[in-house]
Amino acid sequence: MEYVLGADPRQPSPEVLPRLTGLDSTGGGPPALEFHRAPDAAEDPGISLAAETSTDLTHWQSLKLGKTTADSGPGVVIEESTGTEFNLIRCVLPPAQAGKSFVRLRAVVSGEGQGQGEG
Repeated sequence: MEYVLGADPRQPSPEVLPRLTGLDSTGGGPPALEFHRAPDAAEDPGISLAAETSTDLTHWQSLKLGKTTADSGPGVVIEESTGTEFNLIRCVLPPAQAGKSFVRLRAVVSGEGQGQGEG
C-alpha cells in the first residue's frame, strides 16, 4: 500500500493515508474517499487498485480505479494535482443504507510489475 500511495515504508507517513471528505454539516458534497496515487503505481501493470464499500463488512462492492477517469468506474475522478506528480483520486461513495457504510482501499500486487516486494 505504501508503494501505491508513494510513502516511504521506513518512515511514518500519516499524511498520505486516504481520507473521507464531504461528511461535514456545511454541505461539503457527497461522501468520498480521497487519496494520492504515486505515478509509478499508476503505470505498473502488476498493481490493481480498488475502493470498496460495504454495509455489513462481509459483502463488498468495488469501485474500479483505472489509470484515468475514463478507465475508471462511475463516481471515480482521477486528476493531476497541481504542483505534484501524484494523481489525486476521488471516489464518490454510494449512499449508505440503514445509516451505515464502510469503505476500504484495496491494492493487489501480481508478479507482473515492479511493485512486487515493495512497501
